[in-house]
Amino acid sequence: MNKQIEALKMAIEALESIELLCDDKRWYLIGSARKYCKEALAEAEKHEPVAWMYERENGAAILEFYGDLDFKGMKAIPLYTHPATWQSLSDEEKWNLINNSDIPADYDHEVLAIAHAIDAKLKEKNQ
Repeated sequence: MNKQIEALKMAIEALESIELLCDDKRWYLIGSARKYCKEALAEAEKHEPVAWMYERENGAAILEFYGDLDFKGMKAIPLYTHPATWQSLSDEEKWNLINNSDIPADYDHEVLAIAHAIDAKLKEKNQ
């Protein structure tokens, strides 16, 4: 667990423990702070792996849920509950790829159209 998530959990616990002891004005501020901490925690946890998969040389896999074991010599693959957000290439990045390729300049616009079509299909498949 990263330090941000740990700090948010501690802050929420502290705010909940003093919330009932406050007057109306402070109760509202503490309640608002607790609400925003919970929202930030939920967002941070979306980006935290829930487990790690280690692949052995023979192709066998080991699942590890706590993140504190060290499997030396094995590649750790993080596993998430939420899929990663789709990131497509910008038009500028596509043009840079086209310009740095061996494709004749006469075909640049056709290649960009194909790049857009490929990007749209990949986005569709990854949703």
